[in-house]
Amino acid sequence: DLAVAGARGRVRTGPRSPRTPRFAMGPLRHGLRRLTFDRFGAFGRRVLRTDNASLPHLQNKVIFGRVESRNEDGFYTVDIGFKSPSMFHEKELKRGIGTKLKEEPLPEIGDRIELYVRYLQNPMGEMEVSNADRVRSARSEGAWREILQHYRLGTHVKGRVLNAVNGGDAVGIAG
Repeated sequence: DLAVAGARGRVRTGPRSPRTPRFAMGPLRHGLRRLTFDRFGAFGRRVLRTDNASLPHLQNKVIFGRVESRNEDGFYTVDIGFKSPSMFHEKELKRGIGTKLKEEPLPEIGDRIELYVRYLQNPMGEMEVSNADRVRSARSEGAWREILQHYRLGTHVKGRVLNAVNGGDAVGIAG
C-alpha cells in the first residue's frame, strides 16, 4: 500500500518497519521532483547503485572496487558496486613499467583498488572506469595542490619553459 502523510509530501511504502525504505519528495524544480531517501535499506542501496544516471557527481572521480577473480589470460574481474563488474587486464593494473613511477604489485583476490570513473554510461550503458587515468589524475591533482600552496605562501613555483604560445609561454611544472 502507498500512503502520503503530512504537508511535506512524505511517502512510505508498506507497513512501518526498519527494513522498509522511506523517502521524501522534494520541492518541484523545472517540472521535476527531487527524490531523497530518509533511510537507506537494502532496496534503496540497490536502486541507487544500479542507476548510473543518478550519479553524475561520480564523473571524473576516483572510486573503490574489490577484485573478485582472475582468469588464466590475466584478466581481473573487479566489482565496483554497480550494474555489472568491470574487467581489466593485468597490464592496466600494473603501474611503473617503462615510467618513472614506483611499480605497484598486482592485486590479489579480495583486494580493494582505486579506479577513475571515465564515463558514467558508455554506449552500451555500462560505467567506464580506468586504472591508468587514476594515476594521471593523481599526478595532476598533486601539481595543482603544489601550485596553490606556493600561491598561498607567496613563493615562486619552479618549472621549465616548454614553448612559446600566444600571450606568453607554456611552462612545465612537476614533471
